[in-house]
Formats: sequence, structure tokens, C-alpha cells
Amino acid sequence: MTKAERLAYEERRREARLKEDADRHFFNATFHYHHGGWEETARLCTLAKELWKEHKRAVMLRCEARIKLKQWDGAMDDADACIAMGHREGHRVRGATHLAKGSPRDAVADLNIALRIEPSDRKAWRLRSKAHAQLGNTKRAAEDLEEQLYEMGFPASSVHGDKDQRQRER
Repeated sequence: MTKAERLAYEERRREARLKEDADRHFFNATFHYHHGGWEETARLCTLAKELWKEHKRAVMLRCEARIKLKQWDGAMDDADACIAMGHREGHRVRGATHLAKGSPRDAVADLNIALRIEPSDRKAWRLRSKAHAQLGNTKRAAEDLEEQLYEMGFPASSVHGDKDQRQRER
């Protein structure tokens, strides 16, 4: 093995170890997230991101932890980073951030994009329904709830004045 090959091999091993360490921090962060340890989740996700710059899941989980901690600017930065890294759920977490900080109109805009990317995203349907309800658009909220239930496999139909009888009975 030449010196250049050995150096390349050692670099690949070093990167693999960094990824493993980053994943270990991320998996520990998920444990803390599910047990209400939002600050520890954010700290561990930050460590994972420092070890492996492209750790999309760590950035997204840190965003969700920051939403729980009401750290809106940090959550928005993480959501934007998720979108920039091409994470398919980036617009959903940015919509969740807008909704949590009291900007339902901005939340709807991001959640519309999230649902175009992933039409079966149950969380995005639920969040958009909440955003519509906060805007006073209960018809759209009911339709989104109907869609969420349908995606979960439950036959559902929303009933409101803008639907004719045939649509209500489907």
C-alpha cells in the first residue's frame, strides 16, 4: 500500500468513526427527547452536528427540541438548515416553529410545501389543521383533519356548508 493509499484509508476510517460517534450522540438525544429532556437533546444533537456536519436528523431533532424550549430563533435556524440540506421534513419543522411561535399564516405556507413534498405526512396535516383553526378557517381545518384521518386508514368525511350532499355522503 502506498503512502497516499494508506493516508486515504486512514482518513476514511477517521470519518467512519466520526459518523459513528455522531450517530451515538443522536441516538442518545432521541432517548432524552422522548423522555422530556429537551435541553440534553439539543446539546447532544449539537455534538452530533459538530462531529458530522451533514447529520440531517440531528439538526431536525434539535429543531424540535428548541421548539419545546421556546427557542424560536434557534429552531428557525435549524429548520432553515434542514431545508438547505434537503431534508424532506424541513418545511414541516419550519411550519411547526411558525405555529408554535404564533405565526399561523407562515405555518400554513410552509406546511403547504411540506404536503406537496410528502402528501402522506400525518404530522404536517395535523399542524396545518391547527394553523387553519388559529386563523379562524374552521372549514379548512376540518378538511385537513379529514385528510389526516384518511391517511391513517380511517374512513372520514368533513361536513360543512361549502360541501354539497353528495360530497358529504361519500
